[in-house]
Amino acid sequence: MSIFDLPPARFAHFVRSLGTVTVCLLILMWSGCGQYYRPVATPIIPTLPNPGFTNVAVVITQNGANQPGASTTIDVAGDSETSQSIVGMMPVYAILAANSTKVYVVNHGNNTVSTFEPSVIPTTPIIPTSSSSGSSSSSSSSSSSSSSSGSGSSSTPTPPPAPPVLNQVTTISLPQGSAPDFVASTESANIYVGNAGTGTVSVISIANNAVTNTASVGGSPLAMAEMPNALKLYVVNANPSSVVSVNPINLTVNPPIAPFPGTSWITPVWVVARTDNQRVYVLDQGAGSVSSIDTFSDTVVAAPVSVGVGANFMSYDPNLDRIYVTNPTTSTVMVLDATTDALQATPLAVANPVSLATLPPYGTRFYVPSARFTGTAPSQTVTATVTVFNAQDLSVMRTIPLSSVEPAPGCPAQTWSELSVAASADGSRVYVGNCDAGNTAVIQTSNNTVLLQMEAPTSAATPARLSVTSASQSGSSTTYGFSPISGPTLRPGMSVTVSGMHDSGNNGTFPITAVGSGTFTVTNPVGATAGGQTGSGIALTPQIPVLVLTNS
Repeated sequence: MSIFDLPPARFAHFVRSLGTVTVCLLILMWSGCGQYYRPVATPIIPTLPNPGFTNVAVVITQNGANQPGASTTIDVAGDSETSQSIVGMMPVYAILAANSTKVYVVNHGNNTVSTFEPSVIPTTPIIPTSSSSGSSSSSSSSSSSSSSSGSGSSSTPTPPPAPPVLNQVTTISLPQGSAPDFVASTESANIYVGNAGTGTVSVISIANNAVTNTASVGGSPLAMAEMPNALKLYVVNANPSSVVSVNPINLTVNPPIAPFPGTSWITPVWVVARTDNQRVYVLDQGAGSVSSIDTFSDTVVAAPVSVGVGANFMSYDPNLDRIYVTNPTTSTVMVLDATTDALQATPLAVANPVSLATLPPYGTRFYVPSARFTGTAPSQTVTATVTVFNAQDLSVMRTIPLSSVEPAPGCPAQTWSELSVAASADGSRVYVGNCDAGNTAVIQTSNNTVLLQMEAPTSAATPARLSVTSASQSGSSTTYGFSPISGPTLRPGMSVTVSGMHDSGNNGTFPITAVGSGTFTVTNPVGATAGGQTGSGIALTPQIPVLVLTNS
């Protein structure tokens, strides 16, 4: 029997019941869907950072006074050099801008700014000059391990890493005589270039890489810092010494900031901004002090805190709200509490500290490179080390040796650029650009040891030519006997190409790790001990690293 065979009264009741159930079901469906109902709209997806730019280090190197310098991009995760860029003459400073997708390098020697994308993988490789076993590109830098086991040699040499590729570089010209020496920005639209030669600051648009405005700042800019909110740009000047603030919106320059009563600006050399935008701090090398400036009124709010005459580098850590100041003259690092204007100071003894980097993401450690000079020329030696501090109790965790070499011509002794340092964004690596040794040390922070020493690109300096007479293999190293023919004196950090040796394992291109009386030692685990050789060698001088920066 179907429902249509029911008596009329029962059929009517069934229909009413079915209607009631249907209405209830519709109400339930409406109420359930109501909490998910949204008007139809096109979502606005924010611009996300390119994954290729999330963790890089960039090393700027000089190539003498009259040759273009270079920039090398290091992939942090792969501990490898991914690209190089040819920049202008005498590059002295650089920043990562536009969410770390662009590098801007100021070139003091030819009045230009170079810009490029650090992680782009173009198609033009840097061609190696030798295809010998174990050789590396003479125009790119090779990586050598500083912690080789030395437990014996393998049967075949390890092939060299793929050479980095050459990036496309845009050159932005500045007026003749600008002599730019600093660049700063916290914006996405503009960068600001300090021109020491003309006493000006120039604005460069990131969108079109063109100078859009220039203003006189009353002296030769030495350093700059833009507030995080981009409302003011602070400039410290020499000739005459002064501190001024600039309004980025229209590049108008505010009246010079007066020093604290009873004091004067002697040699202000560095400036940093606090993350809350309320204070900037000025380091005066000549006065040996740090001054706190209220950014609302542009006034020095307290008596300067003494950090010792000769202090020439300062770093602000937003995690612990601290300022770190290095003083190679007094062999101290001053730790200043920036939570109050009193800037309570704690001194730490460190031999000849020249720079400092805190470890992301929480600032739990800080790394202090030192350059200690011994002897006198021509037998002078500079020994580079890195002291690792626990930021909580300020105790020394470890001292890491880097190198002991002759001072390299052109390296600015006892300044931050002699041993520039930066930590990777993920805190896994610390990079130290070793100007005198011609390489960049890669420190693995998990155990605070040197993982690699990456050679700088080859310079245009005249090569040294040698007669190679013997080889002695030991562990991962081979020591060669030689007689000089022409060119500069051999020194660690140079790259030597040996050819004409009877055993092929002695031929190749290698980094020189040590130089003795009539000998040089290289990293070559497949060399063979042999005398009475008639080989030859050509040793090339590396460029000098002057700046390391990361997107931390």
